[in-house]
Amino acid sequence: MATLDLISSMHGKPANFLDLYGASSIEDILYALELMEYDTRVKVVFINIFGGALDIQRIAEGIIKARQHDVLTKPLVIRLRGIFEEEVKKTFRAHMETDLAKS
Repeated sequence: MATLDLISSMHGKPANFLDLYGASSIEDILYALELMEYDTRVKVVFINIFGGALDIQRIAEGIIKARQHDVLTKPLVIRLRGIFEEEVKKTFRAHMETDLAKS
């Protein structure tokens, strides 16, 4: 919720909010991102991942699959904190470079 407050304080207008929990599956993540893709109010997807009780590797895999399968085509900003953070960041970088090479 603090993320929404911060965006609002900077005169942004959050269009959607999703809170995943520790047992969220890759399919849950894909479905959530698909919903945002079809929401015309959403211009940019900002993902703030804090992996206290959440498997950030699973979240990363879901985001990467969403990009690979064109479920998520809108601009994407990701903030990431948690266990295996550096490994997940490397995975994101590798996949994002692959995305840029395709375009």
